[in-house]
Amino acid sequence: MPPTLGVAKFPDLLPLRNESGSPIGLFSDHGSWSGVIWGEEQLLAIHNLATKSEATVDLGSRPATTCSWSDHLEARLRDGREIKIAFADAVTLVIEASGAQPEPRTSLPFLVQKQGTDHWWLVLNLEGEAPPAAPDPQLFAANRSRWDACFQRAFAGCDRLENPVSQVLLARSVTTLLWNLRGPRADLPHAGVIPSPFAYRGYWAWDSWKHARALVHIDPQLAAEQMRLQFCRQGEDGMVADTTMADRNEDNWHNSKPPLAAWALESVTRLGGDEALRQELYPHCERLLSWWSKSRRMPGEQLYRAGGVDHLTATWETGWDECFRFRGIELEAYRSWQLLDLWQPDLNSYILNEHYAMAAMAPLVGADPAPWLAEAEQLASAIRRALWNEARGCFCDVIASSGASTGVRSAASWLPLWAGAASPDQHQIGVETLLSSSHFGTEMPFPVIAVSERAFEPDGYWDGSVWADHSALAFAVLGDQADAARARMRDHLAQWVSLYECYSPLDGRPARGARPAVPQFSWTAAAGIEVLNGGPAPAPRP
Repeated sequence: MPPTLGVAKFPDLLPLRNESGSPIGLFSDHGSWSGVIWGEEQLLAIHNLATKSEATVDLGSRPATTCSWSDHLEARLRDGREIKIAFADAVTLVIEASGAQPEPRTSLPFLVQKQGTDHWWLVLNLEGEAPPAAPDPQLFAANRSRWDACFQRAFAGCDRLENPVSQVLLARSVTTLLWNLRGPRADLPHAGVIPSPFAYRGYWAWDSWKHARALVHIDPQLAAEQMRLQFCRQGEDGMVADTTMADRNEDNWHNSKPPLAAWALESVTRLGGDEALRQELYPHCERLLSWWSKSRRMPGEQLYRAGGVDHLTATWETGWDECFRFRGIELEAYRSWQLLDLWQPDLNSYILNEHYAMAAMAPLVGADPAPWLAEAEQLASAIRRALWNEARGCFCDVIASSGASTGVRSAASWLPLWAGAASPDQHQIGVETLLSSSHFGTEMPFPVIAVSERAFEPDGYWDGSVWADHSALAFAVLGDQADAARARMRDHLAQWVSLYECYSPLDGRPARGARPAVPQFSWTAAAGIEVLNGGPAPAPRP
């Protein structure tokens, strides 16, 4: 990697507020549960996401100009002083100020240290009552070195390194993930990446698997921690909760999320070289897939269904929340659950891919891959037979009780192509549908609902917005055929200084419907890292 592609290359990479003053970034580091933003009245506002508390720091002057680097913040105050801000560790914040000794107004415990002739450090304890310990004098240099190493690893695998827009997107993606990293806490013994500090302050299962795959390109140890975190409260029956929170009483066991765990584990251990992690977590993946087989397949059925305790939680398990794909779909009681009367191409493709991932890892842990491959063949055959809609030219949801296709063209339509379930003819026709401007080939590709659908809504969240993780899977299906679409996606993402949850496929603006897209969103960042490192590829085939 050229030495210029470090933190110093990217000033003001993630500003904390947009031009209208709305928050779009929350600076954090070292896995802290606290985040920092420029205050509206005080110098800083500090948000503790675990305790849901806030604090402020007032140095007697507000910022006149600001700059956000990945590893620290800088500002020139209106009274002429200059400041730098960085985390010393997960609970300690340092504000370096020029000029007179700072006299802060804050409820946080602090100490003030002289630095040289005209600089001072204000050191804040973000949690606790005692004054903080004095940090390492080389704090800012050490943070820069650590961040540069993360950039070095991420850029080393970038397959479009010469493009300056790609460089910015990769740097912004790395920074988003690391600003969203939260360390161990209380009875949660592992670190992980939350989806966004603005709305999602815990760990969602399928988000976490995607985050782990991206983290291996930045820090393999963090990727391993993300994997362990999502399994640390796995149920005795093998179920993984929809959400894992800092407070275990807030975990959501009413539903799970589409399983991507084995796919993530295979990639993290292969790219990170962590054989011990593979041995440790392979049985957890096995138990999770056993739970899906026992709890989400009706007797005599080969295909899986999403479920929960009611209709709402069953739709949450799809990952698509209240998308119109699931409105009006009946429930069917099975064991202690309520299952949707629906076979989905996406859910079944994810599970198919899980079986291939388990087969790839099996010989490395002393297990037999044959049962996984046999189950994969049966599931792939069922997807090809039951879910292909010839008239629509793609895979569609099917009402399980009647066998009738809904005919809805959605992002689920290209998942069987990605997972290897489609026949050659189905794959060719599916690619044509995916590339068609009448369906998915929009200005910003590829919306999760085709523009040709009556219910398509460009700002409708899961009813028609572009979600970068699903577009990334489409890029993986299309290979070189996606170059033009990939360039459009890259350019639209680069227009916005924060990476958002989802975007309008018509103009590339962050979705602004009834449920607006949140900023600083981790799986958009994870998708950026995956795509710029040649992925996201499906699990290896034997």
